[in-house]
Amino acid sequence: MKKYQVGTLLGVIVFCIMPFVGCGKGAPISRMEVASETPSRIREKTSKPVRVSDAIAYVKSDGVYVMQYGKAPKRVYEGKEVYDVRFSPSGRHLIIDHQHMLDMENGSLRKTKGSTVTNPINDNAYIEGDDAIYEYEAKTGKRKRLVKKRMGSIYELLISPDGKALYYVLDCGEGPQKADGIYRFDLVNGRDEQLLTFDEYDELSGVIGMVDLIMSDDGESIYILGVIRYQLFARYDLKENKVYEIYSPSTSMDKEEEEGGKDEDYEHNYIPIWSSTALSLKGEQLMFLSPERVSAWDSGDDCIVLYDFETGNVRYLSPEYQEIRDIDISSQQSQIAYVAYDDFSGRDAIYVAEIDNPVPKELVGNIDKDKGLPRFLSDDQTVLFVRSNEDGGDSLWSVDVNGGNRKMIADDVAPVPFDVHHGK
Repeated sequence: MKKYQVGTLLGVIVFCIMPFVGCGKGAPISRMEVASETPSRIREKTSKPVRVSDAIAYVKSDGVYVMQYGKAPKRVYEGKEVYDVRFSPSGRHLIIDHQHMLDMENGSLRKTKGSTVTNPINDNAYIEGDDAIYEYEAKTGKRKRLVKKRMGSIYELLISPDGKALYYVLDCGEGPQKADGIYRFDLVNGRDEQLLTFDEYDELSGVIGMVDLIMSDDGESIYILGVIRYQLFARYDLKENKVYEIYSPSTSMDKEEEEGGKDEDYEHNYIPIWSSTALSLKGEQLMFLSPERVSAWDSGDDCIVLYDFETGNVRYLSPEYQEIRDIDISSQQSQIAYVAYDDFSGRDAIYVAEIDNPVPKELVGNIDKDKGLPRFLSDDQTVLFVRSNEDGGDSLWSVDVNGGNRKMIADDVAPVPFDVHHGK
């Protein structure tokens, strides 16, 4: 046999047995193997989209289930009549009905007694209790009081993105008082201080007890929204520690309101905001649902509005022929998914649209009223949603943003909002 033939034969034998060497369970890939690949091959591999492992929590008649997307679900909490489930920011804990905190790693269950805010760093839970704020430690379950006020009620509790400070509103009651306003409690040094006095501003005086607070996407501002007047009152700059400007997105239109059996016309200069729908976006922008357009007021056709604080520009992201019910934004803040009743088709459907070019594309048709609840997965290419079954129950589905690969991932789910924790 010639030398080159022997060498070739040995090369073939080595090539054939190499895949079976070191292929035991958990065998690591050496750095030499990775480095030996050509740059073009590496680029080809990394250019493909990677599916991250998002966790999904939902409720069934016998308890709470959690699943990694694409894998089998597991019941993590046994109990009937669960009304709310949500992941902590870290994803390590699951908060059930604001009353229990379930550790997803060891299965321990601790009572939190109404927690409303969770620390993004250590998962500690916080609750405002009339005149006080309490902290529940995630690791130990211990409770301690952080803030105690001699007079007034505490509400609208927020936490900074870095987990170092709590923000809240104090309402002393019995008319406007100097103590009414926004406070900050420093979780590092324990200092409690008043940042903003509502009585100093005409637009804010008298609205105490009737505002919602929204933290900006970068944690540098707090948006103050009216609950009764449905108005965006102010943007409070936390770095400069002052109200930077009072904002009123203008529409300059007439509004009709029935009072004493008569229709009364008057002008207003702001866009009404359903504060519970407000979503903070990067670049000092706020997205929300509003019952008004320039051409209509309180028509029932809620529309999607994007307001830019830097420029004052107002953009409508949904067409006039759609009535919006629910909205979600992709993790890269480039797309929106929402449920809408379409005047032309005469039915409810789930739509997706690009924020920069908001042309709606129907994703799923024939969605029953009060169903849908579209939620993006972290890849921004998949949307989860709820739809009714023929037997009257509900099921959880997923679909690609191009409309393909539609599949049911959980059956017989309870009519309770599900939650998604984005994998990393």
